[in-house]
Amino acid sequence: MFIFRITTDGYGMAHQMIRVRRDDNIEQLLDIYIDGPPPLSRNWLVIIPNSLILDRPENWHNIRDMVQQLPLYPLVQQELNSIARRIIVVEEIPAAIQHWYRLHGNSPRYGNFRITSSYVRIS
Repeated sequence: MFIFRITTDGYGMAHQMIRVRRDDNIEQLLDIYIDGPPPLSRNWLVIIPNSLILDRPENWHNIRDMVQQLPLYPLVQQELNSIARRIIVVEEIPAAIQHWYRLHGNSPRYGNFRITSSYVRIS
């Protein structure tokens, strides 16, 4: 799995563009917007399973053909929803307080997020 650490503002909001290389010259851009709640450490961990990076979308051949004709090919909402279902956003608990956090019955909170856009382009 791939883990990205994203630092938020005081309200738990953050924005991150993640690049995934699909073929030698084709990459996918994921625009992720996290909108809270504020994490304890101001850091969210975005966890992306290997399968999301390594597997190609079902219509990859169509996307690859379209990207040869257009400089930037946007994915449709159905594809964005499929990607979002496989991503986890969870707060990072600092090592110094992990024991205390568990001792009081707390567990890391999950963040609300959405993929605002995703594009495939020739790099």
